[in-house]
Amino acid sequence: MKPCLLPEPREVRFTGGAFALPNPFRIEAGPRCARAAENLVRAVRGEPGMRAVAGAPGHVILALEPGGDPEAYDLAISPRGVRLSGRGE
Repeated sequence: MKPCLLPEPREVRFTGGAFALPNPFRIEAGPRCARAAENLVRAVRGEPGMRAVAGAPGHVILALEPGGDPEAYDLAISPRGVRLSGRGE
């Protein structure tokens, strides 16, 4: 199965992690990711039956990690939630 992600990942490892988003779901983001969290809340607002709010603890966590390729990211999905870590702003 090929995931639909942009930019396309160099490597994908399926580990059996799964998470069902509750409704509403919380998006947790530090100050450097606040704009991305706001954009995600707005994007979800247009989806029928889904609602996202900013808050902690988050079901979805957005984070920036230092160093590396500015287009690199890690997406981890587990029974506890989703974590998306980026390298660039």
